[in-house]
Amino acid sequence: MVEKTDGGPARRYSSELRAQQAAATRERVVGAAAALFAGRGYAATTMPAIARHAGVSTETVQANGPKQALLRAAINASTFGGDDDTDARDTELGTVMLAVGSGAEAVAVTASVLSGLNASVHGLWLAFAEAARHDDAMAAALGGLATRIREQNT
Repeated sequence: MVEKTDGGPARRYSSELRAQQAAATRERVVGAAAALFAGRGYAATTMPAIARHAGVSTETVQANGPKQALLRAAINASTFGGDDDTDARDTELGTVMLAVGSGAEAVAVTASVLSGLNASVHGLWLAFAEAARHDDAMAAALGGLATRIREQNT
């Protein structure tokens, strides 16, 4: 952010506290979106409902992205705990997966992790599929994700 002073040059403004507050607000918004998308579905989840659930204004929800972006952020946060730019290996879950010591342990950890992930994000995936049926951008995103998953598993 740039702050303009009286007649002088603009100076940089940075606040660590404000950045932390913004991150906490985004986390609340994405968490509320995840709960509502999973429980109500994509079409029935509105921006005002997300705002009420997160305890913020609708404008704050809108500032955190359009509905499609909130669904993708909810899926990312609910699976590996990051965003699109987060390498899965750098997440808590990735650390667990990389720490296994044997093939048998890898199978057990993978089964446990995937079972837990699928149980926790099932409603979000249904919302993603619902959104993809009605929104070309979401359909493209779902198709791209499916392609990346197939590539990782071949």
